[in-house]
Amino acid sequence: MRLFQSLLAGVTLAALVACGGSGGSDTKFSRPMPVPPLLAATVGTGGSVHYDLVAQAGTSELEAGKPTETYGYNGAILGPTLRMRRGQAVEVALANHLPESDHSDTNLHWHGLKVPGSMDIVPDLHQGIHSGETALAAFTPDQPAALLWYHPHPHGSTGLQVNLGMAGLILLEDDVSDALPLPKAYGVDDFPLVVQDRRLKADGSLAYMESMGGKDFMMGERILVNGVENPYLDLPAGLVRLRLLNGSSTRRYAFALEDGRTFHQIASDGGFLAAPVALTQLRLGPAERAEILVDFSKDLGRSLFLRSEAFAAASEEAEAGQGRGFPVMQLRIARPGTARPVPGSLTPVPRIPESEAAMTRRFGLEDTGDAVINGKTFDEMRVDVTVSAGSTEIWEVTNFATTIAHPFHIHGGQFQILSRSGGELPEGERGWKDTFLVSPGETVRVILRFQGLSGRYLYHCHILEHEGAGMMGQFEVQ
Repeated sequence: MRLFQSLLAGVTLAALVACGGSGGSDTKFSRPMPVPPLLAATVGTGGSVHYDLVAQAGTSELEAGKPTETYGYNGAILGPTLRMRRGQAVEVALANHLPESDHSDTNLHWHGLKVPGSMDIVPDLHQGIHSGETALAAFTPDQPAALLWYHPHPHGSTGLQVNLGMAGLILLEDDVSDALPLPKAYGVDDFPLVVQDRRLKADGSLAYMESMGGKDFMMGERILVNGVENPYLDLPAGLVRLRLLNGSSTRRYAFALEDGRTFHQIASDGGFLAAPVALTQLRLGPAERAEILVDFSKDLGRSLFLRSEAFAAASEEAEAGQGRGFPVMQLRIARPGTARPVPGSLTPVPRIPESEAAMTRRFGLEDTGDAVINGKTFDEMRVDVTVSAGSTEIWEVTNFATTIAHPFHIHGGQFQILSRSGGELPEGERGWKDTFLVSPGETVRVILRFQGLSGRYLYHCHILEHEGAGMMGQFEVQ
């Protein structure tokens, strides 16, 4: 699976950004964190909500004072936030204005959305949208309120396009989210944080898979939040909601506040938990999301860091910098806010009983020189699993590798994690999920309902370079 080895031999990974002591004296956090704009909608076919996205090239300042050529949607990097509502029909037109190149064909994946197979990746995995063309997606979301996201999924180019900046958020709302007494003023007390790592050359240009010392996965030494390195965010002195997306290809984060204070997780990938979970540290693998509440009501005039704390990592990824601690961004409590209590409960999340499952399937992740699942590398002409529409199944995923953890993503909606062989299931994983981490030697069991699904979908490692190298399969619901 040494996809890029010929480019990388003999090069050492640069050190991560210095973590500094209290207050982060070794790093200057002098740039305001941008908040992705909410994209205005128009009226589409039959009264649906219509959004226009444009994939385009641009120039960004990831590092202050140095221009970087990037890709984005409706802008130079990342994309606008799409606000959708359960039961409201949606149309999204994606126009490809990327400059023509070997990697300019693109498409659009609705990560975490329960949609027909024909809409899961638009137009599909292989027939990308050519430069100068437009494709239309149309679907009606029918699932609980959640923080979801969209990104390209062209086979072989996904990692490169996401690294260049192509990703955006979806805020799916419903009657439950409307009624809960939570911060929900977007950009005021409710903030999206897309956290990513990148590698930059001396001139500021992106170094995708360069200087990785022969690794077959992407790890960067620069930490970006919403496309900016070392940002600060002005916050109100009250209860604040942070919606976190780990948008990195491989890097995992152990989010914590600098002073070790307790915060509360209220949602996972697919929506609200049954009740807030008190934490001092939140771990997120690639593509995972979580929403947290932090009480800053007594902190007016203070500043502190949101950090990723150090954690143990398997040997190969530890060599590349996985598990090191560092500051992510500075939080400045700069204005009066609204003090409110953390709700005692959120919404019921009934557990799917194991007895409902018609069968159990087993998937083994291996690195045998190629990226494989159950001994097979991805083949677009092969359907690996056929599922009966409306059925329920248990999938067991085992990581037979010994040097790296794999985030596993199943397209087509949300499921529930039943158990981890590596230990007790954390409370924050007892809600709805679409991606989960499988550590070396670990087996994770999940239960899935294939209701309202039809057509072909993918399952794969969400280390984007592994996905592109073949650690992916197809299932068909019929």
